[in-house]
Formats: sequence, C-alpha cells, structure tokens
Amino acid sequence: MNKVEIWDFFDDRSGVRSQFDPYFLSRHEWAQCMGIGRTTIWRWEQKIIRLVISVLAEYQTGHEYLDNYQRFILAAIYALKNGYVEEGRKMSNDDVKAYLRKKRSSLTREQFENWRIRNGIH
Repeated sequence: MNKVEIWDFFDDRSGVRSQFDPYFLSRHEWAQCMGIGRTTIWRWEQKIIRLVISVLAEYQTGHEYLDNYQRFILAAIYALKNGYVEEGRKMSNDDVKAYLRKKRSSLTREQFENWRIRNGIH
C-alpha cells in the first residue's frame, strides 16, 4: 500500500477541502461536516490536542467557533484515526499524538495558510 501524506488527504478530498473558507464554524457544525459527534471533537481537544504543546500553541482552545486552522487540525486527526493517510492504518490517540509531534514543523498555522494560498482557497 502506498503511503499517503496528510496534505494529500486534503488535496484529494474536495469535500474536506471546500470547508476551508474564511469563516468560522461551531464545533457542532464541523462535527456534522465530518460525520462525527460533537463529543468526539471535545475528546480530541482534551485527549490529543491539549497534550501536543506545539499544536496547542497554535490551535488556541477556548473559543466558541473554530477557525480554518482548527478545522484543519481536527480533520487531520479524523484522517489519521480513520486510516486515510500514512499506510492506511487506523491510529490510536497515542499514535496520533506521536504523529503530530513528529510532523509539528509541517503542520503549523503558517504551513496551513501557505497550503490555502497555493490551492486558491481564500
């Protein structure tokens, strides 16, 4: 099986990609877009994002609405947990945390904004 990088998930899945417009969504709305429960997002924020300091610093928890970068991180977690990237293996929370730590320099808010610009998403 080919290894799919996290950015490929967003480039190849227009349904996810189309959700990065310059507006905010509630956690409930974003959960519906991804087809998961709102409590799943809350668990990911508590058990993954808050424990990966490099992501937490840019994720900025505590706001009512999710900005584009926050939705990107949650969609990345969704892709990792469901086996849509890497070798197609579904990852546990610990695996996702390890992945985010390892890729911290390529999953920054700046890298995300550069990806949006390169792909014409404004």
